[in-house]
Amino acid sequence: RTLYGNDKSGRFLVAVPNLSGMADRVIGFVTVFMMSILTNRAFQIGNRQGLPIFEDAFYSPNNVNWSRPIEEEWLIEPLKHKASIRNYNSSILEKGEYFAVNTIDDFKLQDRLLRQDLNQLLGGNARTTLISINRGKTIRMFENGHHNEQLTRMGLTSYTAFGCLLNYLIQPKAEVFQHIPDQHMKMTDPNPLVLKISIQIRVGDSSLSSPDHKINLDHYSAYFSCAEQIETFATAAAALRNEKYSHVLWYLASDSKSLRAAAVSRYGSQKVVTSLNTTVEHTAKEHCKAENCAVSSGGFHLAAAEWWLMGYADYHVITQYSGYGRSAAMRSLRKDTTYTVNYKRTGAAIRCDNTSFSDLETLSFDWSGI
Repeated sequence: RTLYGNDKSGRFLVAVPNLSGMADRVIGFVTVFMMSILTNRAFQIGNRQGLPIFEDAFYSPNNVNWSRPIEEEWLIEPLKHKASIRNYNSSILEKGEYFAVNTIDDFKLQDRLLRQDLNQLLGGNARTTLISINRGKTIRMFENGHHNEQLTRMGLTSYTAFGCLLNYLIQPKAEVFQHIPDQHMKMTDPNPLVLKISIQIRVGDSSLSSPDHKINLDHYSAYFSCAEQIETFATAAAALRNEKYSHVLWYLASDSKSLRAAAVSRYGSQKVVTSLNTTVEHTAKEHCKAENCAVSSGGFHLAAAEWWLMGYADYHVITQYSGYGRSAAMRSLRKDTTYTVNYKRTGAAIRCDNTSFSDLETLSFDWSGI
């Protein structure tokens, strides 16, 4: 807390968001939070024009203000997407006040984070280091021989690190659930005899620009087949414990409102829990061509609410090329309960039994990682 006051001897590590969706930003800043702990720096979440501010939907459960004001443009310049400039000029660097690390699309630099001493990569004694990253390294940081003993001493494991750090950093504000109170009630119900399976299906950004598009649910049959298989083996396992589920819920999150409606029509509203009459938006509109590209408060709140509620599920069926479902699953701290659908085989046969879950290696390498 001293670092956040007037102490000039402390150092900061600032997670500057890339123009990407909420989940990629969360995955990135959890990794930066881990790196701040490992390098004894105070952590801050940066903000930038064009992106929703996290404080609109989340609060700190530990009464720490992680937020940093929007930076001046010259500070952000080296951290823009695919920027060729990797740092500031020598006169700035010599003062030791600022240092920038841009990992976006720089896979060699991302790999160095897992191989080298982070203190050297993050600017040494620079007062404020700003880093842009939207690929999670929280799981894989345990591979770093310079820091894995630190992580072990902290009591973290590669399976618990992401969920523990995330739950320490942020919790959702009550108002994000105000438009979906029934979903919140069902997903937070502690009754162990209600089996909850989250299903996250990313159709693609085109579904957001054409909300009335037609959908063929059979093209996404792998997700629902996987959920049915999970339901079968979980029910059998409960029977061996002399228990019986009272009912089963599929919590469905998707960027396609048409898909949501089709799933409810086919499987019934008693089983499929989802939002049908709310605003569905991508939480970063970097490719938006419309006159107004601002993300609405309602759209951001729904994205935050559904993402958080997925974390209450017992099992998770997720899209391979999306961080949204993966990060929600890892927040849950439930081991060996996540099943990934290959983005090229969404309508193909799939095997989802009690041994075919996605392992840590898969979760840490697919798409935005963890």
